[in-house]
Amino acid sequence: MKTKNDWFTSNIAERFTDPGSPFDVNINLYPFKKIDFKSAVKLTIKEIANSYSNLYVALSGGLDSEFVLRAFNQLDISIIPIIVCYGNELENKYAYKVCKELSINPITISVSDNEYLECFTERIYKKFNGVGIHTTQVLFAADYVEKNNGVLITGNHLIGDGNEIISEENYASSNEWDFYVEYTHPSIVHIDLLLYTLEIAHASLPTSNGNTWKNYKSELYNIKHREKIKPTYSNDIIFKLQELHLKRPAFRYRTEKTWSRSEFNDIFQKVTK
Repeated sequence: MKTKNDWFTSNIAERFTDPGSPFDVNINLYPFKKIDFKSAVKLTIKEIANSYSNLYVALSGGLDSEFVLRAFNQLDISIIPIIVCYGNELENKYAYKVCKELSINPITISVSDNEYLECFTERIYKKFNGVGIHTTQVLFAADYVEKNNGVLITGNHLIGDGNEIISEENYASSNEWDFYVEYTHPSIVHIDLLLYTLEIAHASLPTSNGNTWKNYKSELYNIKHREKIKPTYSNDIIFKLQELHLKRPAFRYRTEKTWSRSEFNDIFQKVTK
């Protein structure tokens, strides 16, 4: 994952020599201004557009990728949506709906059971003992971007998901699968919009508790709330994925890095102008 000044990186490369290595991230801060979310989105998108061209967004139909598409569209910056169809047909309906609303023709990629299983097994499981089965779909979008010399934009972030109440302790988090593309497709630039600059990463986080993450995210994005729909797979695919998991090397495993509000505020306070 490419971030400004490489401020946010991971240790996934350690898996190549130590498959059981627990996931961790490295935060290398640079001076930034504390600004509101809308301003941070505009600033970040313009920085991306000034540095890169031929932009694509992996559009699942979830709130995060829809927000990415809408944000670029509102600033009249061209970005091409890629919809990967496998196990997520219900959520894909929202992807097609927003494309129709914005009069954008998406790239559609259909994936078979065999293609999905081979992709996960060879590129994620064997390559670095990865566990992110639902991230496999993104790799097919990355294939298309690679063939077309493009830049892949996705919607991963530090904020939470679901019905959990925002709390002091479980405040910000990052997952190992957010970093897969840089190792499966090293020739392309992969950017998570909400992590690219410190301005947008900081501005995306809540300043108070009491709300649920799903409602907070809906309000932040200004997109009507809908439940997150996770991909579903056939019994045969589930069985094969379980077989793979049982054969994994011994774990000292952590797939997520979390920070409390005080920990994260202390980190950011050091470089806030």
